Amino acid sequence: MSSALPAEPASAPPAKERIWSRDLVLAFAANLALALVFYVLATTMAVYAVERFGAGETAAGLASSVFVIGAVLARLFAGNLVDLLGRRKSLAISFLVFLLASASYLPVDAASSSLGVLLGVRAVHGVAFGVASTAAMALGQSLIPASRRAEGTGYFTLSSTLATAVGPFLALLLVHGPGYRTLFLVCCAVAVAGMAVSLLLRTPDLAPSPEERS
Repeated sequence: MSSALPAEPASAPPAKERIWSRDLVLAFAANLALALVFYVLATTMAVYAVERFGAGETAAGLASSVFVIGAVLARLFAGNLVDLLGRRKSLAISFLVFLLASASYLPVDAASSSLGVLLGVRAVHGVAFGVASTAAMALGQSLIPASRRAEGTGYFTLSSTLATAVGPFLALLLVHGPGYRTLFLVCCAVAVAGMAVSLLLRTPDLAPSPEERS
């Protein structure tokens, strides 16, 4: 009578791929900086337009919402632009424009410029935000392992969620404390930090093929 064959040892389950990497942390920080500046200014800009320029309710609302309008319009072409230029290059260029727009609030406030100038700055700021946030999200998605894409995306979008909590609180703290000039300086500092982080990214940009470019 034959003896029973020994049972084969159970194979170990495959190890999970690591979600967080150096570049994903940097992309997370860059996206956090973008969103933080957005929510700080969105919370205060309508009241600022009323107090600084004597704007009516409609114009004050526009001072806040024109940023979003610019961001929405930018997203219509931002995806193709990011694919053509590359994610890292698009993020660096758009972050530079975002930083310059963040700094522009200071001379506008100091010179008591017209409300129209403020609206123009807000629109450019919104366009830069739309392109930069698209590039940051595309970078984040490319850095998350495919086997853990949903979980990694949830972690990455925490950068925007954190900004919704911290941004309005920080804005009201600064407005009711040091004032608007300090608020604009803080936004500049956050934008500088975000751009510095984005320049440290080492993710290679893949050049599109002639078919993709056309």
